[in-house]
Amino acid sequence: MNVCMKKRLLSPCALPTVVITLTVLAVSLYCVRFISAAGTTLGDLATSMQPGSWVAVPQTNIDSILGHGTRKGNNLPYSMSGKWDSVTHRLHFLGADDGEPHIYHVYYDEATNSWVDLGFLSGFGSAPGIHGYDQLALDPVTRQLYFNPYGANPQGTKVYRYFLASNGPWNFASQYTPSGMSL
Repeated sequence: MNVCMKKRLLSPCALPTVVITLTVLAVSLYCVRFISAAGTTLGDLATSMQPGSWVAVPQTNIDSILGHGTRKGNNLPYSMSGKWDSVTHRLHFLGADDGEPHIYHVYYDEATNSWVDLGFLSGFGSAPGIHGYDQLALDPVTRQLYFNPYGANPQGTKVYRYFLASNGPWNFASQYTPSGMSL
């Protein structure tokens, strides 16, 4: 009797087919990733690197975008971790200098290898009042950035949302008020 003729959920003859299909799919996704990154400064540099190596990415305007501030001269002292939008290939960043009156929203655009300044965020308080780090999150499925301006609201935590698909604007999303506090 042939084992492949038995009715089973997954016959032994199907196993090689599944393994081959998954292997082809994995290799295809791996190649698509490199093909989509090719043709940009960042992509070309990444494909030329050896594992574990480091190299500086030449920038066109990073100093003019991040290099302003009242004390340190840049927007890094009160910064959030960058969040990568895999659809547009942009790295979104929020930050401000110590004493700066506002938090700035900028992004790195892989296609142009340049930085874009979206300006300061109004309504969040000032950087001296926002002493949080890594208060930025990205939902990659809905492509929404979320920002919690830590320390800016004494009545509790307010969370703001930015829709990447429509390029903003920042809008109030929700608020958490700890017990014992009133609004």
